[in-house]
Amino acid sequence: MNIFLSSILGGLTTVGIALIAMRYGNPIEVFNFYWSVKSEIFGGLFTIAGLLLSVKTYIILKLEEGIYSKTSYKKDFIDAKALRKIKYDCHLQPLKNFSNALANAIAIPAGAAICQLAAAAAGAFEGILLGFGTAGAACGSLIFCWFRIKANLDVYFHHLREESAEEMKTLAKQREEDLRSAPEFKADDNDH
Repeated sequence: MNIFLSSILGGLTTVGIALIAMRYGNPIEVFNFYWSVKSEIFGGLFTIAGLLLSVKTYIILKLEEGIYSKTSYKKDFIDAKALRKIKYDCHLQPLKNFSNALANAIAIPAGAAICQLAAAAAGAFEGILLGFGTAGAACGSLIFCWFRIKANLDVYFHHLREESAEEMKTLAKQREEDLRSAPEFKADDNDH
């Protein structure tokens, strides 16, 4: 599933909930609720977009450094490519896809925040649906990015565990050799 499907699903779900609330509830209460939270929605969406914009490069560079430049990841990529489990040629393609998803996750909440202004200008039934729908779409895109971040972190921790296990084996061997080569400590009974 891609980010646009997640956004559409989030938007349609939110619009559906708003329509059900208007149909079976009190439409005036739904209208008043939207007007009471529209400024918080606007501010929250712009804050999320700004935060993602400021950390996007850092996230991408840290993932490249922590996962995609590691020899163990490159070996896994070559193995998966040989088994035809992946369809892309460059081992950095997942990072590029993730970077694009983050860029879209910045644009969608920013656009949704701007749509809150249009919803306020419309002021009627359509404005409420536009406001709720775009907020739901932004939530859908953010949930999609959260899952992508989690997937990348899972890969990162997998390779970190492998690297750490190898390092621990090396350290244990070195410690064992140090203990074998150290002179035996003989306690002198007169030192007590």
